[in-house]
Amino acid sequence: MKRTILGLDLGTNSIGWGLIKLDDQNQEAEGGITAAGVRIFQETTDSKSKEPKNQSRREKRGMRRTIARRTRRHRHLQNILRQAGILPDDDKKVEEIMTIGELACNPYLFRKKGLDERLELREFGRVLCHLNQRRGFQSNRKAGSKSSEDSEYKKMMAELEQAIKSKGYRTVGEYLANLDPSESKRMKHTTRDMYKDEFDLIWDKQVTYYPEVLTPELKVRCWKAIFFQRPFRVSGKHVGMCSLEPKNKRAMKASILAQHVRMWQEINNMRRIDPLTYAEIDLTADQKETLFKHLDERKEATFDQLRKKLGFHENEHFNLENGKRKGLKGNTTFHAIKATLDKLKPDKNKWKDLSTEQRQQLAEDLITCASDQEKGLLKRLQTFWGYDEDTAVKLAEVRLDDGYANLSAKAMHKILPYLEKGCMYRDACQKAGYFNPDQPPSNATLEEHLREMRNPIVAKALRQTMKVVRAIVREHGKPDEIVIEMARDLKLSGRKKEEADKRRFENERNNNRVRDILEKEFGMKPSRTDIIKYRLWEECNYCPYTGVVIEREQLFSGEVDIEHIIPYSRSLNDSYMNKTLCMAEENRMIKRNKTPWEAYGHDEKRWQAMLQAIKKFPYPKRQNFTKRVLDTDFVTRQLNDTRYICTAVKSFFEDQGYKVRVSKGQLTSLLRSKWDLEHILGTKADGKKSRDDHRHHAIDAIVTACVSQGMLQRISRESSRLRPGEQLRDRVFRPDEPWTGFKMDVKRVIEEIVVSHQPMRGIRGALHQETAYGLRAGDPNAPKREFVHRVPVDSLTNAQLNKIIDPVVRALVVSHRSEIDHLKQQLKQAKRGYDDALKEVIQSKLQKAQEGLKHKDGVTPIKTVRIVDRMSVSTLFGVPDSRGNLYKYYALGSNHHVEIVRNKTTGKHEGRFVTMMEAANRARREGSPIVQYDHGDEWEFVIWLSINDMVQIIDEDTCELYRVQKIDPTNNRVFFRKHHAATLSIDTEGLQLSMSKITNSTCKKLYVDPIGKVREYIDAKNP
Repeated sequence: MKRTILGLDLGTNSIGWGLIKLDDQNQEAEGGITAAGVRIFQETTDSKSKEPKNQSRREKRGMRRTIARRTRRHRHLQNILRQAGILPDDDKKVEEIMTIGELACNPYLFRKKGLDERLELREFGRVLCHLNQRRGFQSNRKAGSKSSEDSEYKKMMAELEQAIKSKGYRTVGEYLANLDPSESKRMKHTTRDMYKDEFDLIWDKQVTYYPEVLTPELKVRCWKAIFFQRPFRVSGKHVGMCSLEPKNKRAMKASILAQHVRMWQEINNMRRIDPLTYAEIDLTADQKETLFKHLDERKEATFDQLRKKLGFHENEHFNLENGKRKGLKGNTTFHAIKATLDKLKPDKNKWKDLSTEQRQQLAEDLITCASDQEKGLLKRLQTFWGYDEDTAVKLAEVRLDDGYANLSAKAMHKILPYLEKGCMYRDACQKAGYFNPDQPPSNATLEEHLREMRNPIVAKALRQTMKVVRAIVREHGKPDEIVIEMARDLKLSGRKKEEADKRRFENERNNNRVRDILEKEFGMKPSRTDIIKYRLWEECNYCPYTGVVIEREQLFSGEVDIEHIIPYSRSLNDSYMNKTLCMAEENRMIKRNKTPWEAYGHDEKRWQAMLQAIKKFPYPKRQNFTKRVLDTDFVTRQLNDTRYICTAVKSFFEDQGYKVRVSKGQLTSLLRSKWDLEHILGTKADGKKSRDDHRHHAIDAIVTACVSQGMLQRISRESSRLRPGEQLRDRVFRPDEPWTGFKMDVKRVIEEIVVSHQPMRGIRGALHQETAYGLRAGDPNAPKREFVHRVPVDSLTNAQLNKIIDPVVRALVVSHRSEIDHLKQQLKQAKRGYDDALKEVIQSKLQKAQEGLKHKDGVTPIKTVRIVDRMSVSTLFGVPDSRGNLYKYYALGSNHHVEIVRNKTTGKHEGRFVTMMEAANRARREGSPIVQYDHGDEWEFVIWLSINDMVQIIDEDTCELYRVQKIDPTNNRVFFRKHHAATLSIDTEGLQLSMSKITNSTCKKLYVDPIGKVREYIDAKNP
């Protein structure tokens, strides 16, 4: 019976797929490739920074909102003061009071004066506006009156508060007013309470002079206008759903239930490692209970503390113990509350008197009351729990764990009893009724799965994968099985990605270091195997099985082998942690194709000697040495080794009723090489697979689909024939092809593939550029007008120097630039002359010059300069003020599409380029299409093109498929790239066509569905 298998090769911006048919009874005799294809889509992160593409825009939008709120707050206070007669109604007079006019007031001096003397009303208004402008820091946490979210800032605030008290000043304003003039009054980290106290003192003094004006009602209004802070928005709609109870939201990490579930999971995962045999021994139920009680009272506990608590010897280690983990995390919620109460007087500390249930209830009260419920929380702490006001405030300020767990409270209640009995997490879930293999698929929608994802990369990949699979099902029917190749470039979190990058960098650095040693000291051109052998010798310069010391000169003499601790033929584990050095004779005659236990376990003396020899090895490598029972079913392990993307995709398709398994990319790479498929699309100079052609993803997908249990067993049989230390990749070895003529079938299918690119027709992204331009006076009918904008001095080009408006500033910038260039030239000459003394002098001058450019006064820095450019008004977007007058301009952003039209009289073609801004405006207008088909009586609409649209370019000799790569209105051109080209190396110049050459006969727009099949020609007026 033939089965249909769909292989998927998933990446951050690509999906390769291959649909094959295999015969279960005689797989080698019959089989075939039904279809294959590639889908390319836009990454959600920047290729260089790896940050979300919209992160910068989101941060700047947040800054704009903050500035707008601050402006509204200032305006609101000024309106209150105007209504009370404290500030004049005239805007110009108010501006003079706030700035440098004749009525200007020095806010610091009047903040000091207002504590003891009478202020003019305008002076008092200026003081209130200044308090509103500064007002100090206040945390947005619960009852966060004095807590700081950063210990460093908190320290600075405390130091400032101490300085104010030590010098006998009453307020922060008085302190700042008495500072030395040379010392800056800014960059002082203040708290909101400092300004509240100063407001009360100044108001109480001035109310004695103006009792009719400064009424209690006005004080309340001014107080709210100055010190009100919008509470942090806590919305339940952003909380994910439980992975076990999809209808319930996840519980908070700080909840006692979540803390206990986490602690029991860690405790049940712990094993004691015997110091003699290195065997992992389960902890007893009493030992686990002891650990739990110990952790439940603490924030954390080191492994040394846990050993001491359990009465273990110092040489007895735990399996969770490694270089990164120093211990286990305890009940951080209980600890935070207890630590706060312990600082109080004994009569106020009621923690010891509370039962376990009461402690949990107190913790739940602190967790569930959000910042906008501060008064309710304080009231409950005082009335229900009986704490005084100061204690209630301190409890409300307790810092608890942020975020949410993976499970809901309902699911945790179900599995916790089984965790407490010592069950592992999955076993506890199964006993609680979850993970039932007989349970029917949930048929959860794609949106329900995406709602749970916080990783935009995975969400985008899953959405595109579903689009591709649905198209395949429509075209070829539902596959019997889906095989997913593990994506190596997708991680679960930023922290893990950072750790992987760090390991990769460290490995590369070590490999380069060893390569230099082998080239210089050994006079050899080292291979990858040579580098690994030398690094293993650095790790251990003796044979762990015999104890024989390996001299450096012996490494490449044939006397020493690289040995796989767990035989490669039985595990296909070629990682560094499964390799060590071994004397060649021992490896080939004694160890052979056995595990260390199988080879030496019968000899107690040799076994103990080996255990002593591997003590300094990393824990994962020691595990391979001491493993007594080998999991021979490596096929299952290979097919279930997944990463986040594969887990998400696998989970979704299993919910849809598909049979899904996962394959390792390492195995795909091996089979692709041995079946000689890498040469189909060409290879690099080093013989590795070329990634210049998008179609290589389809080749990987086809190979992935062919990785069946029978295939893995055949590879296992072949690898068992290898000599000790030899690998399949290094040997002239070719596993049997899935069927006769397999390579020719792959080549034929790959050549027929039309790569499907996700069209970029959506209206998203920046509508205009960030730089603001000001229009200078001039002829309004001129084709180009003069616009002024600011440019940072550091980014000024030589062409922009002459465009600086201020002649004084221009001369300073030119002189400064010339000085730096001259010093750099002198520094080069000093280096050539080996004059160290002169070099140090010039470097000091250069460093001082590069610190920054100053105005003529020698104090004021010049950070940006105003330059003038001549630009067309049609390329800019004007922003009106409140009166409707355009007061600033922005350059338009990217282009959405181009509309190609033909003159009915002359037959000439032209391109009408539509910007993203214009497309957005058309979308806002009701009934207005984004693509304009009516261009007047003289022009006939031909076609419209956007980025990644697929077209067929026809000339006299050829007919090629291209995608639109770039739309260039400046040069009136459209740039095309071959549909399968991933880099310019296989499409060196691409294709550029001016509008006059793009006609309905030379360029036909095509519709390509996600599986890469050209469906039909698109009618020009019905895209």
